Amino acid sequence: MFVAALKKSGSSCAYTGNRINDCLCLSEANVGFAMGANCNAVTQSHSDIALLDANFASVKNAAKWGRYIFFNARKFIQFQLTVNITCLMFVLFSVSTVGWSPFNVTQLLWINLILDVFAAIALATEPPHPTELRKERLKQKETLITTVMWR
Repeated sequence: MFVAALKKSGSSCAYTGNRINDCLCLSEANVGFAMGANCNAVTQSHSDIALLDANFASVKNAAKWGRYIFFNARKFIQFQLTVNITCLMFVLFSVSTVGWSPFNVTQLLWINLILDVFAAIALATEPPHPTELRKERLKQKETLITTVMWR
């Protein structure tokens, strides 16, 4: 009832548990952590994040990596939007002025393939910055593509 009251008041709530009696709270909370190697499959299925050790430092590490993955997804989408919109404008401009496209379909696919692979490798191998947790918390209704990214 306490977790439901917190959510109803507009607050964010995280709950940790490892037994079957914690399942309802884990489902109700904004983020449910199933902690410990001895928690059962039912508890893990009701939680959002399952931590195999009972160490609270793992919660901090999970939050850091979660934000890191979200920000990297934003970086990748912004990079792809920039490349694809630029390529689209270049092709439309050349077709409207010269009358033919400078790229054929295979060349456009090759450009996207090379850029996708190298951008994904660059973002996947970058370690999370230690100040990621100090940034302002993400809003629940925040979109993946922001207006700054569109600009």
